[in-house]
Amino acid sequence: HLAWAGIGVQFPSVSPNKRRLAFARRLREVNIYSLTVDASGKAVGAPKLMVNSTQSEYCQMFSPDGSKIAFQSDRSGDHEIWVCDANGGSCTQLTSFGQFAGSPFWSPDGQWIAFDAAIDDAQVTYVIPATGGKPRRLTADRSLLPRWSHDGKWIYVLYNGKLHRI
Repeated sequence: HLAWAGIGVQFPSVSPNKRRLAFARRLREVNIYSLTVDASGKAVGAPKLMVNSTQSEYCQMFSPDGSKIAFQSDRSGDHEIWVCDANGGSCTQLTSFGQFAGSPFWSPDGQWIAFDAAIDDAQVTYVIPATGGKPRRLTADRSLLPRWSHDGKWIYVLYNGKLHRI
């Protein structure tokens, strides 16, 4: 384990005099782009970079009114849930688990974001206010990919490989 050497360290090699270390660093940067489409679904113009950092952003989801985007990013060092304006500005970190949080999904009223998190080897489902605050745990373990029902009364999750309503 070479945590002190930074992220993405692979294939370490120690010099014969043991005074130098050579290693490869594999960095994967994933960014979020936007693309305007016409009424028929055809692209109008080229994709534009929308959310960018030196780390990865993905699992993006527009808010119901289209004004915000929730996404997963490791820009803080750990995979956490973030929210930004629809143009990619004003990014705010919502979660701080220090482990893994992902798969954000907005409630139909735009007030809440459901997400899954790997906490101490348990994949669980949480909700958090879209403006930030304390996350509320909804499941005991092995639930992922939360999705709100259209009426906002239920959250559906994969639990032990089957779809469940919570």
